[in-house]
Amino acid sequence: EEKDTVSYEVVVKGKRDRVKVKNLRGLLYDNLPDSIARDTYAELMSLEKNVYSWLTRGPKIRDMITGSGSIVGKGRPSVIVLCEYDVHHALADYNRDMSVKQDE
Repeated sequence: EEKDTVSYEVVVKGKRDRVKVKNLRGLLYDNLPDSIARDTYAELMSLEKNVYSWLTRGPKIRDMITGSGSIVGKGRPSVIVLCEYDVHHALADYNRDMSVKQDE
């Protein structure tokens, strides 16, 4: 199914190409019985929404940095900078195509 794949636009040495690959849902359904694939995927998406999404974990991180048990000591910082190490060269939209440019 289309919802089981994602496509990437890659640029290598100036040449553009489009690559279509299976996403996690597609891999689960290809390799597990449907009921296990469905339950596994539902659990993973629940964790994504309720644990790992930025809207969930962002406030927890902010509170850890600025709250009463602050890891930065006394006072509140004026600026907080966080680096998402895994997204430097990729833009992701799980409902559309993804674009990835590789360093030339």
